[in-house]
Amino acid sequence: MSNSISVNSMGKFSKNFSTKQTTIRLESKMMERLTKLCAKEGLSREVLFEALFEHYLEDKEAWTAILEQAKQKAEFRQAIANHKRAKTMMEKFG
Repeated sequence: MSNSISVNSMGKFSKNFSTKQTTIRLESKMMERLTKLCAKEGLSREVLFEALFEHYLEDKEAWTAILEQAKQKAEFRQAIANHKRAKTMMEKFG
């Protein structure tokens, strides 16, 4: 199977293809690493994320590990957000 799509077959794919713009927040160092990788490979972050997501959905062992790490990161970020919120409230209301 070829990795490229022929001009003749492009029409059938483009009819059902759409994208949605979104903004994401990433850890600063992660963003730097991701930007360098994407520049080196000639990819956008979005297509890399899509490919990773599609691949790991099929790999149950990897998917489980990824979800566990994601949950840990989410808990960490929530704890930081709660701390910042509490600090702001203490400064504002004493």
